[in-house]
Amino acid sequence: MRHDLDGAAGGIAGLSGVDIASVGTSALVGQPISPPMAALLTEAGADAEDFVARQITPEVVRAADLVLTMSSVHRRQTVTLVPAAVQHTFVLGELEHMLGHVDPDEVTTVAGAGASSGERLRATVALAKRYRTPGVDPAEDIVDPYGRSDAVYLTSFRQIQTALEPLMRLAATARF
Repeated sequence: MRHDLDGAAGGIAGLSGVDIASVGTSALVGQPISPPMAALLTEAGADAEDFVARQITPEVVRAADLVLTMSSVHRRQTVTLVPAAVQHTFVLGELEHMLGHVDPDEVTTVAGAGASSGERLRATVALAKRYRTPGVDPAEDIVDPYGRSDAVYLTSFRQIQTALEPLMRLAATARF
């Protein structure tokens, strides 16, 4: 996500103005990203070298404007940790479906014509919330590849890419 947003904002790291952090509900704290996922990220042009696993904390959740989880179980764990986060915590697949209803021109209208990626991201999520339905469909979960075959890592990676595409398209200051 960071790679795509920075790329759309001119290709300079950090230029998008969006801070992105990765934490886990059962993180192996201090460990690098799994080698099969690191290879897929590197192949896609992202840098996975500096990744260090961190455990989710109430402070991280409270500081976030948007929390994306890979599964409905992760979402439930996050919201249990910080109940107020229910308004800005989504399963990635859930958000993908909601974004299918968002008009890019409306994002520009709400965010402003010269909006940064961060401003567009906030507008995009605000507009998507109108299409949130009660409950979460477990079919929208991203498969957890940890400890599984390279093929499962590839499936998970592709699910994440596919689910992030509408968010990147709507939030980026430049079109993909």
